[in-house]
Parts: sequence; C-alpha cells; structure tokens
Amino acid sequence: MQPAQPAVWTLLFACVVGWSWAEYVLYTVLPGRVTSGNYSNYKILREGYLRLTLESIVGDADLYVSDTNQTPNFEDYELKSATCGEDTVYIDGDMKRPLWVGVYGYVSYEVSSYKMHVYIDHDARQRTYDGLAQLDSGSTRDQEKKPGVNAVGEKEESWAEFIVLTIIKILFEVLFS
Repeated sequence: MQPAQPAVWTLLFACVVGWSWAEYVLYTVLPGRVTSGNYSNYKILREGYLRLTLESIVGDADLYVSDTNQTPNFEDYELKSATCGEDTVYIDGDMKRPLWVGVYGYVSYEVSSYKMHVYIDHDARQRTYDGLAQLDSGSTRDQEKKPGVNAVGEKEESWAEFIVLTIIKILFEVLFS
C-alpha cells in the first residue's frame, strides 16, 4: 500500500479543521407572515454577535431591531434594514439583551411572508464595527467597511470559500496529474 500523497493530507486537514472557521453559523430560521402596515414581533435572548437576515418570500417585509423598545417600528429602533430585497442587520455583541425585533409588512402588499435567519457571527471581532452599525443600503448609520466587500466594492473570499476552493484545486491536482 502506498503512503498518502501530501495533497491528500492537506485535503483531510482542510476537511477536519476548515469548516470550523465558518464566518456565520445558522442558529434558527423563523418563518412568518405579516399584513400590510402591521408588525410581527420577536424577542431574541441569544448573546454575542449576530446577523439577522430577512428573506421576503411574498411581498416586502422590513426589519427593525431595538434593545429598549419591545415593539420596534420605523420611528423607534436602534437598527433597521428596509430595502426592496433581502434585509440584513449585524448586531454588536455588546448590545443589551433581550433584543426586540419588529418585522414590518410594507403597505404595497396585502400580506408579506418571510423567513428570518438568525446567524451567530464568529468573525465579528475581526471586523470594524461602529457601535451598533447597520450594514445595508437602508442603513441609518454608516460603517467604514461592509464585511465581505473590499474598498473597491469587490467581494472578498471568506475563510470557508477559500478552503472549499483550495480543496477543489487539490482534488483536480490529484485526479488529473
């Protein structure tokens, strides 16, 4: 039996160690519906840095977050994302808990259905946060750098993407050399 080639050991190492470096880990998915001009409210107790992503499936739902107001809305919130697409809010680990989340059903749609993904953000300490910064185009606070985007606006590779691409390159090297 031949000893394993170095590329195989690299692949094994990347498989065992690499995926623990993921930037975000899905904590939960909360599906819901909200009628026009109304709010669905949630309470989040989870500590640490989080990323909330609201995916509007039908209609257009917007995301409001507060650590003081139990029913955040478009007039009283700390963080918001109100875009015509996917809404994302990054929550600083120092933000007081519980967090209160309001999902608003935009008035142009009778009913908006959505999925809210809550992610644990493991790499947040490596990013530049400006207090309770918001990172999308609907932001009310600016941030120096949006995670995953370089100064020119090009997408940066995450560790997970780098490892997967490296594994693919190694597999091609082993299989086709």
